[in-house]
Amino acid sequence: MPNIHVITGEDSFSVERAARAFVAKDGALEIIDSLQSANADAQLADIGRFAESVATPPFLDPAKTTWWKNVHFLAPSGGRRGAGGEDGEGDGGGKVSAEVKAALERTAEAIAASPPPPNQTVVISAPSMRRDSRFAKALAKTADFTNLAAPSPFEADRVAAAAAMDAAGELSFRFAPGAVEAFIATVGRDTRSIHSEVAKLRDWLGPGAGVATVADVEAVASPGAGAEPAFWALQDAFGARDTKAVAKYALIFCTGKNTVASITMIESFVRRLLAVKDAGERGRLAEATEGTSPYAARKNAAFAAKWSLTELRAARAKLMNLRERLVSSGDGAADFAVAALLEACVRRRA
Repeated sequence: MPNIHVITGEDSFSVERAARAFVAKDGALEIIDSLQSANADAQLADIGRFAESVATPPFLDPAKTTWWKNVHFLAPSGGRRGAGGEDGEGDGGGKVSAEVKAALERTAEAIAASPPPPNQTVVISAPSMRRDSRFAKALAKTADFTNLAAPSPFEADRVAAAAAMDAAGELSFRFAPGAVEAFIATVGRDTRSIHSEVAKLRDWLGPGAGVATVADVEAVASPGAGAEPAFWALQDAFGARDTKAVAKYALIFCTGKNTVASITMIESFVRRLLAVKDAGERGRLAEATEGTSPYAARKNAAFAAKWSLTELRAARAKLMNLRERLVSSGDGAADFAVAALLEACVRRRA
């Protein structure tokens, strides 16, 4: 198993947790943090410290870990390439100098030529790194690469909810039905904020409580870093026929290539409401909500009550036509999507 690990990802908290999993439990830990290394001199100094640490095996300790973290100048994948295929501007517009690139390449080649012993671990964590960079190619045969890719906008809410539930489980409590949705809608998707707010929720509940309710979340949770509305905000606004909220959230989610996916998900939501409405009118609501959480079942029943069967069928037909129009347009343009969504959910006078 490789004892050199390169971990990349834009979510610094997740990257840090993944990196810590490789830190030796017993032994010395040497950390080189390049977060504040903004110029070539500081970056070269960090490279030198890293190379020296890797070249110094453990003596009195049973094991040793060298962790080089926040290496934002490590062949950034967001940068432009100059002549000859070299890295140009890095993240944030800062240039990675030729001297720094050469030092990175020499260091990687030296490690590859003389890998650390089995009782020594090397961990490198960075926001991004191009796998076709010379640094990555030099370590390709001796290192294990992990890229924590950001989820798509429509997976982000699910991933954030899963992170919140995992964090709650680590602190010996769980979310009641509907509570984790309310939590993410308030806190947002930033992983560090999620863990911080879950810890705050644990303190609020006290040691004897094992369940966090929606009321607990509303009393304690605060917006996290870069908190954005969850996709279900648009879905709920459509179900509630709140045209002002539909317009607000449609402008957020119905953009570019995300437009078709957004309309598809709203159409699927209307199809569920249609099933709930139809079953309710036939006195068989339990069948339509079987397998659904009580919170979701109550919410969908409340939404369905705001529509007639005819209105739901008409709305679904309009959404299907809208999706076909968006697909055929080729660019997923949202210029008419917002207006079409509003037209589909507006309440008509008799």
